[in-house]
Amino acid sequence: AIGGGAALKPRVRNAFGEDATHVFRSVTEGGSEGRTRRRDVFIAAYDALAGIDTPAFEEVTTHVGELMQLNNEMMIACRQRPWWSKYLRGGAALVVLGAALYYERTRR
Repeated sequence: AIGGGAALKPRVRNAFGEDATHVFRSVTEGGSEGRTRRRDVFIAAYDALAGIDTPAFEEVTTHVGELMQLNNEMMIACRQRPWWSKYLRGGAALVVLGAALYYERTRR
């Protein structure tokens, strides 16, 4: 898979603010037509670097795989929890605390 910038942009905006999303401008411009055009240009550029079944092709393939792995790691690092999860965790902690206090008082 190539890309992921359009999907990553909202996560980065939520985590770091709108000012951190300028790096996605060239990725998200033009909507789906722009993405399709850029993807086709990207594929053609990499395909033109070396002929298939040559050492150079294998080298390019290896490096592209490494770069895509780094891209995937970056996307995974930007995972985020739902906005309400902190309230759920806090509420669960209060329920556990309340149950422990109730148990302690009724045990005597």
